[in-house]
Amino acid sequence: MSNSVVSENITVSVTGASGFLGRVVVSRLFDCNYKVIPLTRRNLSGLLHVDTYYDSPVSDILIHLAEESDRNVVNTTGNKYLEESLRLVMALTKRGYKKIIYASSGVVYGKSSTKPHKIDDDVKSYDIYGSAKLACEKVVLETGGIVARFSNLYGKGMSGKNVFSDILNQIPGDDPVYVKDDTPVCDFVEISDGANAVLALCDSKVRPGIYNIGSGIGTSIRVLAKTILSTAKQTERSVISRDVGNSTVCNILDISESSRRIGWKPEVSLQQGVTKLMSEMSL
Repeated sequence: MSNSVVSENITVSVTGASGFLGRVVVSRLFDCNYKVIPLTRRNLSGLLHVDTYYDSPVSDILIHLAEESDRNVVNTTGNKYLEESLRLVMALTKRGYKKIIYASSGVVYGKSSTKPHKIDDDVKSYDIYGSAKLACEKVVLETGGIVARFSNLYGKGMSGKNVFSDILNQIPGDDPVYVKDDTPVCDFVEISDGANAVLALCDSKVRPGIYNIGSGIGTSIRVLAKTILSTAKQTERSVISRDVGNSTVCNILDISESSRRIGWKPEVSLQQGVTKLMSEMSL
């Protein structure tokens, strides 16, 4: 029996279906013949509106993506955000889903190790954002769910408040490209690869636990800026940092265990992803 036939009998609810990752995940699920319930608190055609995600319909699988992605907004909101996000996750785990997939973040590993982080590495709450992720992770894992720790997702429709967008907003141009700090090393993964990982996690054979979802490759902000400039054929422009940090900032995810367990690996290189994104943005 083909996987498409099996998936036709599985219902998947997706919170945050109108979001950056949610839109692509919903599309991939439909492509693979899942019965999809795309949930949003916005009034949008083709999506199911809910006043609150506490009312999310019970289905075979719940993919919970509906959390604030802007770290600054979360930290400004403070403990109220942590308490509300935790309360929702606790309620969702009691609604009767056969499987819950929770979107977490690789920021819980910290930013000081130059080695790719394995899923059993130590984690720590560095701010409200990280504390909320870890608190929700604990609830999901204790109830037999799946935690997907994502690195930096990028692609069409991403937030305008990140270093990727900051650089792209300066293309085209003649002046130097300015970034806050060009030394941090990050793990960038293209949105289609991230969505494909979520799709792989929906398979009934995937066991509960933590999965790192990233590229497994570290890229400095300077290299990212140079890659974008090269793609734009503006290699003569320099990259200037406004404020270079004094400490090592590095966060890379080791995806080897995730790849082995779910048969997934990223297929889009940073160069390919940048080229695709800039084409979609007509840059």
